Amino acid sequence: LTGSPRAPCAPAADAMTGTFDTAAPPIGAPAPIGACYATLLDAENAAKAAALAAASDGSCTGALTASASSSGATRDITITVTVSDACGQTSNGVQFSTRVDNAAPTIGTPAPIAACYPDVAAAEAAAKAPALAAASDNCPGTLTASATSSGSSCDITIDVTVSDACGLTSLPV
Repeated sequence: LTGSPRAPCAPAADAMTGTFDTAAPPIGAPAPIGACYATLLDAENAAKAAALAAASDGSCTGALTASASSSGATRDITITVTVSDACGQTSNGVQFSTRVDNAAPTIGTPAPIAACYPDVAAAEAAAKAPALAAASDNCPGTLTASATSSGSSCDITIDVTVSDACGLTSLPV
């Protein structure tokens, strides 16, 4: 066939030369996304980036675009991503599971610790356990405690915070 060039994805009925694309862009196995995000938009953007990184444009040249839809409760989200090529072909959706957590853990009233320890490190370590025992979070996962101290020698104040798997940190106790 001869004639003037046409758009990269002209329909098959066009008698001009060009690329005929009737296949959706293939998506390989995408890398997993994070286990937790602060916002749904952050989670969807991560899922779209992972799907685009695993996709190929197949027989159509041009940029790939991704769209995402979400379902599930705030804590447990399923994100379905579809990838479209410049020719208008759309892939089957690929799914990602994650959670959205924008609430920091809380610490109730921790049990008291002893009044005297051999050093500050021992006192900080002792303060973490009751804080963890009194902590709660709206998402499942491991909580970790951190301690900081101020003061000198026998008169110190220890502040303990608890962080969740999403990186959110409680107020100190």
